[in-house]
Amino acid sequence: MTRTRLFDFTVVLKIARPLLVRAGTRRGEFFRKLLLYALFGFAIFKSVVIISLFVFPLPEKLVHDFSRTYRYRDGNIAWISLNRDSQYRVKSMGSPVSPYLSRGIIEYEDRYFYLHPGINPVSAFRAMVVNTADGKTVLGASTVTMQLARLAEPKERTVWNKILEMLRSLQMETAFTKNEILSLYLDTIPMGENIQGVYAAAFFYFGKEPADLSLAEASLLIAINRSPGTVRPFLRQEDTLAARNKVIARLSETTGLRKDETSAIMDTPLPAGKHRPAANIIPLVGRLSDLPFRYSRTLAIDQGLQDRCADLVSARLSDTATHSGACIVVDNQTQEILAYIGSPDPTRENAGYKFNAAATLRQPGSTLKPFLYTKAIEQGLITERSRLFDIPMDFNGYKPRNFYKNYLGIIPADEALVLSLNIPAVALQAELGPHGLHGIFRDAGYSRIASRMDPQDLSVVLGSVPMNLETLVEMYSMFAHQGTVFPLEFFTGNGGEQEKRGARGVRLFSPEAVYITGEILSRVRRPDLPNSWEFTRSLPRIAFKTGTSYGFVDRWAVGFTPKYTIGVWVGKLDNRYSENDLERNRATEILFLIMDDLAKNSDAWFSRPASVGLRKVCSASGMVPSTLCPLTEDEYFIPGVSSGEYCSVHRKVVVERETGLIVPLESLEEHGDYMEKIIEIWDAALERFNQRAGKETHSISAEAKNVSLGIISGNIVVTSPTSRAQFVIDPGRPRENQKIPLQALGFADSSFLYWYANGSYLGRVSNGETMFYFPDATPVKFSVVDEKGRTGSSSADIHFLDEEM
Repeated sequence: MTRTRLFDFTVVLKIARPLLVRAGTRRGEFFRKLLLYALFGFAIFKSVVIISLFVFPLPEKLVHDFSRTYRYRDGNIAWISLNRDSQYRVKSMGSPVSPYLSRGIIEYEDRYFYLHPGINPVSAFRAMVVNTADGKTVLGASTVTMQLARLAEPKERTVWNKILEMLRSLQMETAFTKNEILSLYLDTIPMGENIQGVYAAAFFYFGKEPADLSLAEASLLIAINRSPGTVRPFLRQEDTLAARNKVIARLSETTGLRKDETSAIMDTPLPAGKHRPAANIIPLVGRLSDLPFRYSRTLAIDQGLQDRCADLVSARLSDTATHSGACIVVDNQTQEILAYIGSPDPTRENAGYKFNAAATLRQPGSTLKPFLYTKAIEQGLITERSRLFDIPMDFNGYKPRNFYKNYLGIIPADEALVLSLNIPAVALQAELGPHGLHGIFRDAGYSRIASRMDPQDLSVVLGSVPMNLETLVEMYSMFAHQGTVFPLEFFTGNGGEQEKRGARGVRLFSPEAVYITGEILSRVRRPDLPNSWEFTRSLPRIAFKTGTSYGFVDRWAVGFTPKYTIGVWVGKLDNRYSENDLERNRATEILFLIMDDLAKNSDAWFSRPASVGLRKVCSASGMVPSTLCPLTEDEYFIPGVSSGEYCSVHRKVVVERETGLIVPLESLEEHGDYMEKIIEIWDAALERFNQRAGKETHSISAEAKNVSLGIISGNIVVTSPTSRAQFVIDPGRPRENQKIPLQALGFADSSFLYWYANGSYLGRVSNGETMFYFPDATPVKFSVVDEKGRTGSSSADIHFLDEEM
């Protein structure tokens, strides 16, 4: 088949060029002029046709009224939407069709398609003679081009309308090539019910592309096109089978098939029922329906993985009546969404399945805590093994509790995150202030989520502000990109329709802090694994976090490896509480099953950045060990960022050998039998908690009698402000009421303490007294020194309200 237009001005010029030379004979000159006049007349005729295209343009429906078509990443059709006329009509976009189909259409509809200019005068004359002789229409003369004109502008069959079809066909032959006309025809022909075109028909009848149709399948489509009202595969099978086999017999003659081959093809059964797209793709199609119209889009979805994820979610919810579920799988290398389950089956009667749960705002529970810990590590507030207090606390009237309503006292930061303790997280949120979750989501570009967060509301770290699974997975994928957040890609090759927050992503955390948090999350014990390691060697290493909302109506599990990020939500969209939901986290089960399937036998993991160090810290305090610390352990840290403060918990004191009471250094002569002892000095609130909880402890409170008088070595301990404390200065309030109290635990022989702020001298107070200071800059590093040169330090962040407004 040629794509050259049969009647083109370039062809006219090629023919006319030799005719411009005079002929040598009178007869030759006569025919030369005759041909020139004919060509001149043809050029005028074509010019009139071209002008008519502007005056009477072709119907818009011809080239624009198509369905939206979504394809999987392998090119297979995932979904076809209805067009404006409620028809399924797929634009070919230059895709090939089966040669059986294209040859058969031409054989049946217009054998001389590539030879006529849109109107076949021979066929028209023959039809006129036959129909006149019979007194009725028994033979048609419409070419493929004329049929296309009628399909584009359906009208009653009259002589005048037939003339209009001829004129339209001349316009089409001028505007399009022959192959383009055939392609439009194949896109438009009626194929039964509300299906138009061979591309939609091949999908709904066979679940195939037109290029993959067999002779029997192509023959069925040709038969349907010839009589769509009577050839109906699912209702009138005998008539349909006869019509199809008639086409097979005719095409077999043109293709040279043997009789036995033709007979075998005729025995091919008809399709049992209409092919329908997988219901699990419906939520994603609805999610993308507001994007600008395109004939065809190629989703990043992997069809096999999509179906497996839908089956897993559905299987885990099979014994529940009100649950719904959602799942998103992302390829970290491209940010492409490989699976998107907004509902395992929106066609089911379950009311919870009718909605796209992946895009529905829900309370995220504890899944936000890793972001908070990462920010705290990045700013040097904590390190991996820093000790945090898990004791009852009152934050200006807000008294958070842990999920299981218990308290662990003092706990390393990594274990607090692994156990998802609420109180340490709330304390970190309070200490981070505007740099907490509100600032994190604001900096990441989630302005709507940030606008719903009150910077002073500490409950946000427990999931009080709703967000959807898409956002959560997008945020967690930054762990695979060294702290940079990239938008999720719904289409292959960067479709570009989704809202961007920067073409190169948004740097949210430092690579060092992200690596340390990822290492912590990878230590969470999987509840589905046995205790014996030899049974788990084939399973991948996963970093993950779970979350549960208030009332147990939302269950979350988000996990990542270097290659994939997966998020799962299971819950109740009607927000009804049930005690049975305490038994298991179905979201976690689904997460592990999918990740095990994708990354089984893979031992790939993140490489430690060169800027992340490994050091020893005190096993009791998590601080850099002093000579008094008896035990140490390893932790990752960020040189130059992580605190290098030496352990201030272990102190050497003098005690009576018999009673164990601390002896003031100034009265050693009064106590004959004494000895040196290393003790732990903790915050008084922790000591009171331990006493009320009945916990045995070898430590002592900083408020204990004679403790400061008996310390004989170590550093000065700054008790106020604590390290990296947050203060808010309101210019509308008196300065005297907003001064920061400066307090330190000096030594027994310290007479005076000298205070400095950012290197500037503030003044002197007696040991044990408090100095007050009004800040004028941020941050502030406080230093204190006694007359013997022993020092201590702390720092604070100051936030001025007038600067933030």
